Amino acid sequence: MRTKNGGRSRARGGGGLSPIRGGGGFSADPPDGSLMLLIVRTMVLLVPLLVFAKYGFLDTKLHKTPGYRPISGWEHHLHNATGLCELAMFGFGFVGSEHLRWAVGAVLLLGAVDEYHFHREVPALEADYHAKAHLALFAFAAIAALWPV
Repeated sequence: MRTKNGGRSRARGGGGLSPIRGGGGFSADPPDGSLMLLIVRTMVLLVPLLVFAKYGFLDTKLHKTPGYRPISGWEHHLHNATGLCELAMFGFGFVGSEHLRWAVGAVLLLGAVDEYHFHREVPALEADYHAKAHLALFAFAAIAALWPV
């Protein structure tokens, strides 16, 4: 049942943000079934996030190995900037913000500079970790962008 202003009536379980007894407050009751869908979406988004974290940890551990290729100062700063953009991407992805595209664009740009400038001719194991981490990032961005909240 629709009300005069186009909102759903609470009498039929419409939920959403609706005024409570004219007091000006709002109820954050989700519409029917949407809470379960949000939980499922979050669980699905956690999979590529955990895969990315796993291969990021393995790559970091690899660089801490004595005698392995050290990370230069500029590469370290670039990784920090990329990491901040990845945090923004994950945050925007989980809440379904339209700002997700800007965070993904920043990750793509910084990641491309990092791969082109610092990661040429890296050992096979490091390249493998990078490829799997990049695939996880792409999967997260695709799922978050294509599955609306």
